Amino acid sequence: MLGSMEDGEISISAYDTAWVTLVEDTGGSGDPQFPSSLQWIANNQLEDGSWGIAFIKENISKLEDEKAEHVPIVFEVAFPSLIEIARKLGIQVPDDSPVLQEIYARRNLKLRRYWTEEGICWARNLRVRDSDDTVMGFRLLRLQGHQVSADVFRNFEKSGDFFCFVGQSTQAVTGMFNLYRASQVLFPGEKILEDAKKFSSKFLREKRASNELLDKWIITKDLPGEVGYGLDVPWNASLLRLETRFYLEQYGGEDDVWIGKTLYSDLVGARLQDRGVPLDVGGGLG
Repeated sequence: MLGSMEDGEISISAYDTAWVTLVEDTGGSGDPQFPSSLQWIANNQLEDGSWGIAFIKENISKLEDEKAEHVPIVFEVAFPSLIEIARKLGIQVPDDSPVLQEIYARRNLKLRRYWTEEGICWARNLRVRDSDDTVMGFRLLRLQGHQVSADVFRNFEKSGDFFCFVGQSTQAVTGMFNLYRASQVLFPGEKILEDAKKFSSKFLREKRASNELLDKWIITKDLPGEVGYGLDVPWNASLLRLETRFYLEQYGGEDDVWIGKTLYSDLVGARLQDRGVPLDVGGGLG
């Protein structure tokens, strides 16, 4: 696949190679599945130790003086995610740095910037809120530990039916699929989400039974396959390794490098973000 890229060949990246190193051995040993990637990281360690803990402690304060135009896209989201992953691995990362606290504050502000209790608009200057953007924002915020009320879904429900816009008489498959996925992160007693889950599940299953899992609002290779996977394998029962492999194949990662990194990257990024993976992994998801 990489050999077929010809003039589109990309340079070696320590960042991406490090992510490959995190893939654990399928035998359950906890060792890297691709040990050569770890060896490459060790062999290419820079003299200033910039891939080490000492370097981070000595230089983290410099982030305070960084200009916004020099900071990578969604850095305030990606960097805290990497910090949290490091802590889970037992790495002692400084957490009392004022600049680090500022980065966390910017992350929280960015994640909640356009959230309201009435929902989210599909464009920042509009006041017309829709359930499709709202449910994706709700799901992302809740999975990141933010307190958001499920009552927002009452703005998109009437007489037991759920819709995208007020006055809409038909529902889109992708809109109902996003609603179904968001409804799976409910807490006990959230009846509005229970109702949303029943409604969206019934809608999608009926569409699948009649072979009508199509949607003009999205470019995808196999929407019926994606929806079918979501219906048959609930979010809380999904295995990360299998789900990641499914989405890589679903969105071009199997035999189409450029499509895998660009056109379909938003949905793949959303799925990886569910599991705590930074949004700029591989350079294509940011």
